Amino acid sequence: MAATTEAAKRKSVVEAIDRVLFTINELEAILGEFNGQNELLHAKLNEYIEELGKLEGVKDNMVGGGLPVELAVELLRAVDEGTNPDTFTVQVFRDSLAQNQASKGKVEAFRQLRQRTTEQLQQAFPAAVSDYQALRQQPAASGGAAEAAAAAAVPAEAGQAAGPAPAAGNPS
Repeated sequence: MAATTEAAKRKSVVEAIDRVLFTINELEAILGEFNGQNELLHAKLNEYIEELGKLEGVKDNMVGGGLPVELAVELLRAVDEGTNPDTFTVQVFRDSLAQNQASKGKVEAFRQLRQRTTEQLQQAFPAAVSDYQALRQQPAASGGAAEAAAAAAVPAEAGQAAGPAPAAGNPS
């Protein structure tokens, strides 16, 4: 039942748009044959304003009903500029492919950074890295305990590798 109401609301919006467009076409014809008589032009302009008001009311009824109205503003601008909608769509698709490739490159760069960082940490702190990797292998059921243990293991290992702190009066 809701689909019927939704379809009826959409149909009323389409009909209102058609009436507005028809009135615009009539105005263009009147302006093309304009001979100085203002009465027909004024009557058609008033009809145009009335149709726009009706369209606004139908739109508010549709949007107020919770139905989303999504417009591709970029597509409308391109059509207004005279661009073929199919050409615009192809260009958007190509642009999204390029952005997708760039994102894949970023993901790969972060994977390599993680791998190299892990290798360097393995060389500097082998015990901490092996504890960390063991904790990562545990199932997620253990919750935050694994992460807390991993966080505690790294500083402890780092402190051992650094050696004792130099005495205040003894420069090293």
